[in-house]
Parts: sequence; structure tokens; C-alpha cells
Amino acid sequence: MWGRVLERTHPLIVNSVELSQTRFEADTSRHKASVTLNMIGASGEGFNISFSCHTTQPEECPSTLVLYGLIKHATDQARRMPFLRGPDNAFKLDLEKVRITAA
Repeated sequence: MWGRVLERTHPLIVNSVELSQTRFEADTSRHKASVTLNMIGASGEGFNISFSCHTTQPEECPSTLVLYGLIKHATDQARRMPFLRGPDNAFKLDLEKVRITAA
């Protein structure tokens, strides 16, 4: 499956981002969540990649900053994955266009 999805000349597009299991851990001062990126390949086939993410922010931090930190940690992890590394295997995330849901 990965071969067909990843054979492309255009970057993967992040279609949606879903956050679940969000929580604040006071002992580490970290917000944590499971972040799932739904990506669409050049073939039009979609797939999900999930990450365990955290951001170090105070508990009373505005939720938009926490959300940004968690999504940034997910994209940083994704960029380290072998099949998403490099200019030929880039993915695109436009926070103004992507659908974000949090549970």
C-alpha cells in the first residue's frame, strides 16, 4: 500500500488533524495528546499516521497555543519518518485550510 500512496510528484496533503486523549500533566507541566494526521497521496488514497505528542506550556495557557504546540510536535515527528524525509517526499499542512477536531 505505501508504495502506491507514496509514488508521487506532488507533496502529500494533510487533509485533517484529530487530537484525542488530551490532558495536562502537572508534574511535568506538559499538555499531551494523541495527534492523528490524515494525509492524501497523489493517487488520491488517504491514510492516517498517529503520534503521541506533548508541548510544554502552563496549564492556563490559551488553547490555541497548546493546539499549535501539539500539531507542531506531530509534524516534527512526521518529518523524521524515512518515507516523509527530503524534498521529494514532503508533505503540506496549511492550518488555515485543514480541518482540526479535538476530543
